[in-house]
Amino acid sequence: MTFLKKYKTGLIILLVCLAALFFYLRASESTTESATASLENEFEFAEKESEDHKQPEENISTTIVVDLKGAVSKPGVYEMETGERIYQVIDKAGGLLKEADEKKINLATQLVDGMVVYVPLKGEEGELAGGNLMGNGAGENTVSSSNGEAKVNINQADLNELQTITGIGPAKAEAILTYREENGNFKKVEDLLNVTGIGEKSLERIKDSIVVQ
Repeated sequence: MTFLKKYKTGLIILLVCLAALFFYLRASESTTESATASLENEFEFAEKESEDHKQPEENISTTIVVDLKGAVSKPGVYEMETGERIYQVIDKAGGLLKEADEKKINLATQLVDGMVVYVPLKGEEGELAGGNLMGNGAGENTVSSSNGEAKVNINQADLNELQTITGIGPAKAEAILTYREENGNFKKVEDLLNVTGIGEKSLERIKDSIVVQ
């Protein structure tokens, strides 16, 4: 009893310290578990988000549809692989007819989805069926004029096709597309003067290479 009375105060202080240490350790353990759970949740969210971003890529189609017309054995609509060329869709259609004018088409032109490929007959002049002459390397929105020269339809041509026009670079081609999106199709060639960066001198240089349809 004498021992307890003598060290009573010290024992109380010691017990209080031990209790405080116990609660501190429990609180630290709880905080650690909470932080770990939070990190796991963030990791799972990031992983799911990454998978969501990848999902559209898996749905990208590797096939395209091409409409083959003119002097081939079996004209029609063909499903082709992305990256294939005009000669491959012609082979799939049974090849060219003897009357086909092979000199007027570029067999190495890469196919694009929705493309119309027209193979002309020998001696064929003027605008071809549908107004589109494909396979000459200028794109699906090229029109054959009466003298056989190709003209770009500025109402349908895409960015790359517009740049095949002499004097039209990336900036002007982009400006033409922007104007078309905001104002609709061009009604006449002279409407190009309303496009930023195209003046009368520019129009004079390109007017014989373009058409409005």
